[in-house]
Amino acid sequence: MKRVVFRTDAGVAIGSGHVMRCLALSRVFLADDWSVGFAATKETFDSIKSFTSSNFKKLILDAEIDEEAGLIATSWPEGVDVLIVDHYGRDNLFERACRGWAKCIIVIDDLADRVHDCDLLFDSNAMSDIPYRRKVPITCRIFVGPSYALLDPAFALTRPAALCRRDGRPVERVFVSFGQIDAANVTERALVALGAANFDGAVDIVLGRAAPNLAAIETHLNDRITLHIDVSNMPELMSIADIAIGAAGATSWERCCLGLPSIVVRIADNQRFLGPLLAQSGAAIDLGPHNIVTNAEITDAIKSVLADERKRRLMAEAASRLVDGEGTRRTFEEISKAVI
Repeated sequence: MKRVVFRTDAGVAIGSGHVMRCLALSRVFLADDWSVGFAATKETFDSIKSFTSSNFKKLILDAEIDEEAGLIATSWPEGVDVLIVDHYGRDNLFERACRGWAKCIIVIDDLADRVHDCDLLFDSNAMSDIPYRRKVPITCRIFVGPSYALLDPAFALTRPAALCRRDGRPVERVFVSFGQIDAANVTERALVALGAANFDGAVDIVLGRAAPNLAAIETHLNDRITLHIDVSNMPELMSIADIAIGAAGATSWERCCLGLPSIVVRIADNQRFLGPLLAQSGAAIDLGPHNIVTNAEITDAIKSVLADERKRRLMAEAASRLVDGEGTRRTFEEISKAVI
Protein backbone atom coordinates (compact mmCIF):
# COMPACT_ATOMS: atom_id res chain seq x y z
CA MET A 1 0.00 0.00 0.00
CA LYS A 2 1.30 3.45 -0.92
CA ARG A 3 1.62 6.04 1.84
CA VAL A 4 1.04 9.81 1.86
CA VAL A 5 1.51 12.23 4.77
CA PHE A 6 0.20 15.81 4.90
CA ARG A 7 2.01 18.51 6.92
CA THR A 8 -0.42 21.37 7.43
CA ASP A 9 -1.95 23.57 10.13
CA ALA A 10 -4.88 25.84 10.82
CA GLY A 11 -4.70 28.93 12.99
CA VAL A 12 -6.39 32.17 13.96
CA ALA A 13 -4.08 34.19 11.71
CA ILE A 14 -4.30 31.93 8.65
CA GLY A 15 -7.69 30.27 9.03
CA SER A 16 -8.37 26.67 8.04
CA GLY A 17 -8.12 26.83 4.25
CA HIS A 18 -4.84 24.88 4.23
CA VAL A 19 -6.35 22.03 6.19
CA MET A 20 -9.62 21.89 4.28
CA ARG A 21 -7.93 21.64 0.89
CA CYS A 22 -5.60 18.94 2.23
CA LEU A 23 -8.58 17.03 3.58
CA ALA A 24 -10.27 17.26 0.17
CA LEU A 25 -7.17 15.85 -1.51
CA SER A 26 -6.78 13.16 1.15
CA ARG A 27 -10.21 11.75 0.30
CA VAL A 28 -9.05 11.02 -3.23
CA PHE A 29 -5.97 9.22 -1.90
CA LEU A 30 -8.17 7.18 0.45
CA ALA A 31 -10.51 6.26 -2.40
CA ASP A 32 -7.48 4.91 -4.27
CA ASP A 33 -6.49 2.76 -1.26
CA TRP A 34 -3.53 4.83 -0.11
CA SER A 35 -2.55 4.95 3.55
CA VAL A 36 -3.09 8.57 4.63
CA GLY A 37 -1.55 10.44 7.56
CA PHE A 38 -1.61 14.00 8.88
CA ALA A 39 1.04 15.79 10.95
CA ALA A 40 -0.26 18.95 12.63
CA THR A 41 -0.65 20.72 15.94
CA LYS A 42 -3.19 19.66 18.55
CA GLU A 43 -5.06 22.92 17.96
CA THR A 44 -5.47 22.01 14.30
CA PHE A 45 -6.87 18.57 15.03
CA ASP A 46 -9.17 19.99 17.72
CA SER A 47 -10.52 22.82 15.56
CA ILE A 48 -11.51 20.78 12.49
CA LYS A 49 -14.44 18.43 13.06
CA SER A 50 -13.56 16.28 10.03
CA PHE A 51 -10.55 14.92 11.90
CA THR A 52 -12.68 13.26 14.57
CA SER A 53 -14.26 10.83 12.11
CA SER A 54 -11.39 10.38 9.67
CA ASN A 55 -9.72 7.01 9.26
CA PHE A 56 -6.11 8.05 8.95
CA LYS A 57 -3.12 8.28 11.26
CA LYS A 58 -2.61 11.58 13.08
CA LEU A 59 0.67 12.84 14.53
CA ILE A 60 0.45 15.76 16.98
CA LEU A 61 3.42 18.09 16.64
CA ASP A 62 4.49 20.45 19.42
CA ALA A 63 8.27 20.41 18.96
CA GLU A 64 10.65 22.96 17.46
CA ILE A 65 10.57 23.28 13.68
CA ASP A 66 14.01 21.74 13.24
CA GLU A 67 12.83 18.60 15.08
CA GLU A 68 9.68 18.04 13.05
CA ALA A 69 11.22 16.09 10.16
CA GLY A 70 12.74 13.61 12.57
CA LEU A 71 9.49 13.18 14.51
CA ILE A 72 7.50 12.53 11.34
CA ALA A 73 10.12 10.05 10.12
CA THR A 74 9.93 8.22 13.44
CA SER A 75 6.14 7.99 13.19
CA TRP A 76 6.38 6.53 9.67
CA PRO A 77 9.60 4.46 10.00
CA GLU A 78 8.94 2.63 6.75
CA GLY A 79 9.00 5.95 4.91
CA VAL A 80 6.32 7.46 2.70
CA ASP A 81 5.79 7.62 -1.03
CA VAL A 82 4.53 11.20 -0.88
CA LEU A 83 4.90 14.06 1.59
CA ILE A 84 2.54 16.99 0.96
CA VAL A 85 3.50 20.28 2.63
CA ASP A 86 0.80 22.98 2.82
CA HIS A 87 2.13 25.34 5.48
CA TYR A 88 3.23 28.98 5.34
CA GLY A 89 5.80 28.36 8.07
CA ARG A 90 7.72 25.63 6.22
CA ASP A 91 10.22 25.99 3.39
CA ASN A 92 13.16 24.25 1.73
CA LEU A 93 14.93 23.66 5.06
CA PHE A 94 12.10 21.49 6.37
CA GLU A 95 11.52 19.84 3.00
CA ARG A 96 15.20 19.00 2.51
CA ALA A 97 15.28 17.40 5.97
CA CYS A 98 12.47 15.09 4.83
CA ARG A 99 14.30 13.84 1.73
CA GLY A 100 15.66 10.76 3.42
CA TRP A 101 12.29 9.13 4.05
CA ALA A 102 9.90 10.85 1.61
CA LYS A 103 10.28 9.61 -1.95
CA CYS A 104 8.35 12.52 -3.48
CA ILE A 105 7.75 15.94 -1.92
CA ILE A 106 4.77 18.04 -2.99
CA VAL A 107 4.19 21.67 -2.00
CA ILE A 108 0.82 23.41 -2.05
CA ASP A 109 1.24 27.19 -1.85
CA ASP A 110 -0.43 30.48 -2.70
CA LEU A 111 2.10 33.09 -1.60
CA ALA A 112 5.27 32.38 -3.64
CA ASP A 113 7.33 34.00 -0.89
CA ARG A 114 9.60 31.11 0.09
CA VAL A 115 12.18 28.79 -1.45
CA HIS A 116 11.10 25.14 -1.68
CA ASP A 117 12.84 21.82 -2.17
CA CYS A 118 10.06 19.87 -3.85
CA ASP A 119 9.29 17.72 -6.87
CA LEU A 120 5.87 19.19 -7.69
CA LEU A 121 4.28 22.48 -6.66
CA PHE A 122 0.61 23.46 -6.95
CA ASP A 123 -0.87 26.96 -6.65
CA SER A 124 -4.48 27.22 -7.80
CA ASN A 125 -4.52 30.98 -7.16
CA ALA A 126 -1.61 31.80 -9.48
CA MET A 127 -2.03 32.53 -13.16
CA SER A 128 1.63 32.01 -14.02
CA ASP A 129 4.51 29.88 -12.77
CA ILE A 130 6.95 32.79 -13.10
CA PRO A 131 6.95 33.72 -9.36
CA TYR A 132 8.08 30.18 -8.50
CA ARG A 133 10.74 29.50 -11.12
CA ARG A 134 13.64 30.71 -8.95
CA LYS A 135 12.15 29.30 -5.76
CA VAL A 136 12.11 25.60 -6.65
CA PRO A 137 14.62 23.12 -8.13
CA ILE A 138 14.95 23.23 -11.91
CA THR A 139 13.48 19.72 -12.05
CA CYS A 140 10.33 20.71 -10.13
CA ARG A 141 7.08 20.66 -12.11
CA ILE A 142 4.78 23.63 -11.36
CA PHE A 143 0.99 23.54 -11.77
CA VAL A 144 -0.94 26.79 -11.45
CA GLY A 145 -4.47 28.10 -11.94
CA PRO A 146 -7.99 27.20 -10.78
CA SER A 147 -7.89 24.00 -12.84
CA TYR A 148 -6.04 22.64 -9.80
CA ALA A 149 -8.37 24.04 -7.14
CA LEU A 150 -8.62 21.43 -4.39
CA LEU A 151 -12.30 20.83 -3.71
CA ASP A 152 -14.15 18.01 -2.02
CA PRO A 153 -15.42 15.67 -4.77
CA ALA A 154 -18.97 16.41 -3.55
CA PHE A 155 -18.80 19.82 -5.23
CA ALA A 156 -18.43 18.30 -8.69
CA LEU A 157 -21.43 16.07 -7.98
CA THR A 158 -23.53 19.03 -6.82
CA ARG A 159 -22.47 21.34 -9.66
CA PRO A 160 -25.10 20.44 -12.33
CA ALA A 161 -28.08 21.04 -10.05
CA ALA A 162 -26.55 24.23 -8.64
CA LEU A 163 -25.90 25.73 -12.07
CA CYS A 164 -29.53 25.18 -13.03
CA ARG A 165 -30.47 27.70 -10.33
CA ARG A 166 -28.26 30.47 -11.69
CA ASP A 167 -30.92 31.98 -13.93
CA GLY A 168 -31.20 35.42 -12.35
CA ARG A 169 -34.11 34.52 -10.11
CA PRO A 170 -34.80 36.91 -7.18
CA VAL A 171 -32.44 36.54 -4.24
CA GLU A 172 -34.18 34.62 -1.48
CA ARG A 173 -31.20 33.03 0.28
CA VAL A 174 -27.72 34.36 1.10
CA PHE A 175 -24.71 32.24 2.10
CA VAL A 176 -22.21 33.89 4.48
CA SER A 177 -18.83 32.31 5.19
CA PHE A 178 -15.52 33.88 6.18
CA GLY A 179 -13.79 30.63 7.03
CA GLN A 180 -13.91 28.39 10.06
CA ILE A 181 -12.22 30.96 12.32
CA ASP A 182 -13.03 34.51 11.10
CA ALA A 183 -10.96 36.19 13.80
CA ALA A 184 -11.78 39.62 12.32
CA ASN A 185 -15.52 38.91 12.71
CA VAL A 186 -16.39 40.06 9.22
CA THR A 187 -19.34 37.68 9.45
CA GLU A 188 -21.10 40.04 11.85
CA ARG A 189 -20.37 43.01 9.61
CA ALA A 190 -21.96 41.15 6.70
CA LEU A 191 -25.08 40.48 8.78
CA VAL A 192 -25.33 44.15 9.71
CA ALA A 193 -24.89 45.11 6.06
CA LEU A 194 -27.63 42.71 4.97
CA GLY A 195 -29.95 44.39 7.43
CA ALA A 196 -28.97 47.83 6.17
CA ALA A 197 -29.69 46.64 2.62
CA ASN A 198 -33.20 45.62 3.78
CA PHE A 199 -32.69 41.98 2.83
CA ASP A 200 -35.51 39.97 4.40
CA GLY A 201 -34.77 36.52 3.01
CA ALA A 202 -32.97 33.53 4.52
CA VAL A 203 -29.31 33.68 5.58
CA ASP A 204 -27.05 30.67 6.17
CA ILE A 205 -23.90 31.39 8.20
CA VAL A 206 -21.04 28.88 8.34
CA LEU A 207 -18.38 28.92 11.07
CA GLY A 208 -16.20 26.46 12.94
CA ARG A 209 -16.54 25.62 16.60
CA ALA A 210 -13.19 27.31 17.28
CA ALA A 211 -14.37 30.69 15.93
CA PRO A 212 -13.75 33.29 18.64
CA ASN A 213 -16.85 35.35 17.85
CA LEU A 214 -19.59 32.72 17.92
CA ALA A 215 -21.38 34.42 20.81
CA ALA A 216 -21.60 37.70 18.90
CA ILE A 217 -23.03 35.94 15.86
CA GLU A 218 -25.62 34.11 17.94
CA THR A 219 -27.18 37.44 18.96
CA HIS A 220 -28.25 37.93 15.33
CA LEU A 221 -30.00 34.59 14.88
CA ASN A 222 -33.74 34.35 14.28
CA ASP A 223 -36.16 32.35 12.17
CA ARG A 224 -34.49 33.67 8.98
CA ILE A 225 -30.83 33.62 10.01
CA THR A 226 -29.28 30.21 10.73
CA LEU A 227 -25.82 29.45 12.08
CA HIS A 228 -24.21 26.20 10.89
CA ILE A 229 -21.20 25.03 12.92
CA ASP A 230 -18.64 22.57 11.52
CA VAL A 231 -20.85 21.66 8.59
CA SER A 232 -20.43 18.59 6.45
CA ASN A 233 -22.90 19.76 3.79
CA MET A 234 -21.19 22.83 2.34
CA PRO A 235 -22.04 21.89 -1.27
CA GLU A 236 -25.73 21.67 -0.38
CA LEU A 237 -25.77 24.99 1.49
CA MET A 238 -24.00 26.77 -1.36
CA SER A 239 -26.14 25.19 -4.06
CA ILE A 240 -29.42 26.47 -2.57
CA ALA A 241 -28.08 30.00 -2.05
CA ASP A 242 -28.62 32.77 -4.58
CA ILE A 243 -25.61 34.92 -3.64
CA ALA A 244 -22.70 34.63 -1.21
CA ILE A 245 -20.73 36.99 1.00
CA GLY A 246 -17.40 35.62 2.08
CA ALA A 247 -13.63 35.65 2.21
CA ALA A 248 -11.44 35.66 -0.88
CA GLY A 249 -9.83 32.38 0.14
CA ALA A 250 -10.07 28.72 -0.77
CA THR A 251 -13.87 28.71 -0.39
CA SER A 252 -14.00 31.08 -3.37
CA TRP A 253 -13.21 28.14 -5.64
CA GLU A 254 -16.06 26.14 -4.10
CA ARG A 255 -18.46 29.00 -4.80
CA CYS A 256 -17.16 29.27 -8.36
CA CYS A 257 -17.65 25.56 -8.98
CA LEU A 258 -21.33 25.99 -8.08
CA GLY A 259 -21.69 29.25 -10.01
CA LEU A 260 -22.54 31.23 -6.89
CA PRO A 261 -22.30 35.04 -7.39
CA SER A 262 -20.16 36.43 -4.59
CA ILE A 263 -19.13 39.53 -2.72
CA VAL A 264 -15.69 38.96 -1.23
CA VAL A 265 -13.65 40.64 1.47
CA ARG A 266 -9.99 39.75 1.98
CA ILE A 267 -9.31 38.60 5.54
CA ALA A 268 -5.74 37.29 5.14
CA ASP A 269 -2.59 38.22 3.27
CA ASN A 270 -2.73 35.14 1.05
CA GLN A 271 -6.01 36.46 -0.42
CA ARG A 272 -4.47 39.59 -1.92
CA PHE A 273 -4.17 37.94 -5.36
CA LEU A 274 -7.35 35.88 -5.45
CA GLY A 275 -9.73 38.76 -4.71
CA PRO A 276 -8.64 40.82 -7.75
CA LEU A 277 -8.51 37.67 -9.91
CA LEU A 278 -12.14 36.89 -9.09
CA ALA A 279 -13.17 40.48 -9.80
CA GLN A 280 -11.29 40.67 -13.09
CA SER A 281 -12.93 37.46 -14.27
CA GLY A 282 -16.37 38.81 -13.37
CA ALA A 283 -17.03 36.05 -10.84
CA ALA A 284 -17.19 38.28 -7.77
CA ILE A 285 -17.15 41.80 -6.39
CA ASP A 286 -13.88 42.30 -4.52
CA LEU A 287 -14.22 44.85 -1.71
CA GLY A 288 -10.58 44.65 -0.66
CA PRO A 289 -9.03 44.04 2.79
CA HIS A 290 -11.37 43.79 5.78
CA ASN A 291 -9.55 46.52 7.68
CA ILE A 292 -10.07 49.02 4.87
CA VAL A 293 -13.55 48.31 3.50
CA THR A 294 -16.37 50.18 5.25
CA ASN A 295 -19.75 48.83 6.32
CA ALA A 296 -21.38 51.24 3.89
CA GLU A 297 -19.36 49.75 1.02
CA ILE A 298 -20.43 46.24 1.98
CA THR A 299 -24.06 47.39 2.11
CA ASP A 300 -23.82 49.13 -1.28
CA ALA A 301 -22.32 46.00 -2.88
CA ILE A 302 -25.14 43.87 -1.49
CA LYS A 303 -27.75 46.29 -2.78
CA SER A 304 -26.19 46.30 -6.25
CA VAL A 305 -26.25 42.51 -6.51
CA LEU A 306 -29.74 42.15 -5.07
CA ALA A 307 -31.14 44.64 -7.55
CA ASP A 308 -29.48 43.45 -10.76
CA GLU A 309 -30.69 40.17 -12.27
CA ARG A 310 -28.34 40.44 -15.26
CA LYS A 311 -25.32 41.04 -13.03
CA ARG A 312 -26.07 37.90 -11.04
CA ARG A 313 -26.41 35.79 -14.19
CA LEU A 314 -23.14 37.08 -15.63
CA MET A 315 -21.29 36.56 -12.34
CA ALA A 316 -22.59 33.00 -12.14
CA GLU A 317 -21.47 32.25 -15.69
CA ALA A 318 -18.01 33.73 -15.10
CA ALA A 319 -17.58 31.84 -11.84
CA SER A 320 -18.56 28.48 -13.29
CA ARG A 321 -16.07 28.92 -16.14
CA LEU A 322 -13.20 29.33 -13.69
CA VAL A 323 -13.64 26.05 -11.78
CA ASP A 324 -15.17 22.79 -12.94
CA GLY A 325 -14.70 20.85 -9.70
CA GLU A 326 -12.15 18.40 -11.12
CA GLY A 327 -9.01 20.06 -9.73
CA THR A 328 -8.58 17.56 -6.92
CA ARG A 329 -8.68 14.67 -9.36
CA ARG A 330 -6.18 16.42 -11.68
CA THR A 331 -3.83 17.08 -8.79
CA PHE A 332 -4.00 13.47 -7.63
CA GLU A 333 -3.33 12.21 -11.16
CA GLU A 334 -0.21 14.39 -11.48
CA ILE A 335 1.07 13.22 -8.11
CA SER A 336 0.37 9.58 -8.99
CA LYS A 337 2.35 9.89 -12.21
CA ALA A 338 5.28 11.33 -10.27
CA VAL A 339 5.54 8.30 -7.98
CA ILE A 340 5.03 5.51 -10.52
